[in-house]
Amino acid sequence: MIYIKKGTEPRSLTEYKSQPCATYDGYREKDDVRNALLEEQGYICAYCMRRISKEQMKIEHWKAQNASDGAGAEYALSYRNMLGVCLGNQSSPHEMQTCDTHRGNADLFVDPRDATHIAQILYRGDGTIYSKNSQIDFDLNERLNLNCESALLKQGRKEAIQSLQAYLKCQRAKGQWTPGLLQKVKQHFMTRQDGKNRIYLGAILFYIDYYMTKTAK
Repeated sequence: MIYIKKGTEPRSLTEYKSQPCATYDGYREKDDVRNALLEEQGYICAYCMRRISKEQMKIEHWKAQNASDGAGAEYALSYRNMLGVCLGNQSSPHEMQTCDTHRGNADLFVDPRDATHIAQILYRGDGTIYSKNSQIDFDLNERLNLNCESALLKQGRKEAIQSLQAYLKCQRAKGQWTPGLLQKVKQHFMTRQDGKNRIYLGAILFYIDYYMTKTAK
């Protein structure tokens, strides 16, 4: 995951919410929300970081509309509660589904809008995503199924990490990765291309920060 800084909601949503008895199902300009989420997130899924598009995405309610505590309806039209997510292999068996599709209406603790949560997400060289925080780790593995082998998410993250390492080796030999170089490389990978973030960006940024910590010792 990457940290998602929520921006201003689309005007059409603001105007619709001012109407009496407004409901999420009654809001007809959902493409405005889709476009806003895509721009906000750089066209990657809020959970798995795969590429998403207006035609291949869902509007996720972090606080589920049918949440177990019954409070979901209160946040149904809250733009801050909305994220852009992938389809999560929705036509596959449940054990092969990921992200919102696998989660269903279950409560989540991990929150990509919370920078302190993102800072507790770790990656292994084989692409495994995990956390030492048991609540976050449970959500990554059980709620969102982000280490699902059949979904090839681990493989995708592994390849992203390897692409970073190859890029660094082209700049300088390993052992000569200075903090200055790593900061430039971080900026390079964080720079969007045509408004799009790199897929699996969170894994890349984690390893850049890891290398920066190693060189600082």
